[in-house]
Amino acid sequence: MPGIKIHDDNSPLQGAVLFLNATVKAYLEKNENRNDAKFLHLRQMMAQDLYLTDIRLPTEKETYHQVDLVGFKKNGDPVCFTFRATENLAIHQSKETTLGQMSEPSQEMARDIQKHLGFDVGNRQENTL
Repeated sequence: MPGIKIHDDNSPLQGAVLFLNATVKAYLEKNENRNDAKFLHLRQMMAQDLYLTDIRLPTEKETYHQVDLVGFKKNGDPVCFTFRATENLAIHQSKETTLGQMSEPSQEMARDIQKHLGFDVGNRQENTL
């Protein structure tokens, strides 16, 4: 079934996937009249597969959790999304980003997923959307 997945079935993030799928679907439905390119791209990627790469708790100066997701185009290029979410995982803000702008753990996991899915990781150009 398309939606958000995790790369490792033994990951401690596995429980968060259920909540994130529901949260992102609710976010998409709530904003169904939006037609900006990045929002439509998120909708398109949710119809395929996105992988949860990281959830970070807010620091002392931050209010929101940060959730990183990565999907892949048919040619294997990564498509990255970062959400700012409340402690209940309600999405406050979403943005499409490049792999290079994501955290090191997210970048590393995205490369592992690319390899696992059979894409050539080589010297790919970053998706700069």
